[in-house]
Amino acid sequence: MSDENRGDIVVLDIEDKSVAVDGVPSPDALVEKIVALYRQAYENAFVKLQELQAEFAELTQEYQQLAALNLQLEQRCTELEQQAFDGRRDSSRLEDLVEMFDEQAETLSKTTALRSALEEQVSLQGLEQAKLRETVRKAVDALETVRSAPARKARVLLQGTLQNDDSTQGVMKRQHKKAKLRKKFGPRKKA
Repeated sequence: MSDENRGDIVVLDIEDKSVAVDGVPSPDALVEKIVALYRQAYENAFVKLQELQAEFAELTQEYQQLAALNLQLEQRCTELEQQAFDGRRDSSRLEDLVEMFDEQAETLSKTTALRSALEEQVSLQGLEQAKLRETVRKAVDALETVRSAPARKARVLLQGTLQNDDSTQGVMKRQHKKAKLRKKFGPRKKA
């Protein structure tokens, strides 16, 4: 059976001359040909049914994923509406959020558009996270600078104190030597 003969109409191709009598095939040959054709049609239909079942399972799984994604987007939209009502965003950001909400509401029924909206959302969240990380890193750096400033000042003061102690000890040693020399040789005479 050729591909063009698929469907409801079954075309018999009987060319088996060995069983034909006066150019007419025997009933057994006809029955065998018909059974073979119906078997082939049944096998083709069974294979097609299996393909359709696999495709249905894939589509069902994709639908479930999209339904879960739809729920997440609806929750996110609800959160964004609440933020708008609470006045936590400036007016231009609110307009962007409302616009984004309207765009997402339109694309929920289209799976391809839903995927692109999701990718955009993930990208924006990644940028916000990167900005947040950078802000936190800058705040930590500033805190480290502020925290280490008193320690630096204390080190400088301590070094200055130690240098003063060293110079004081040097002066005391010189005075002690002078006192020994005066004791040994007497007071210094002025010229």
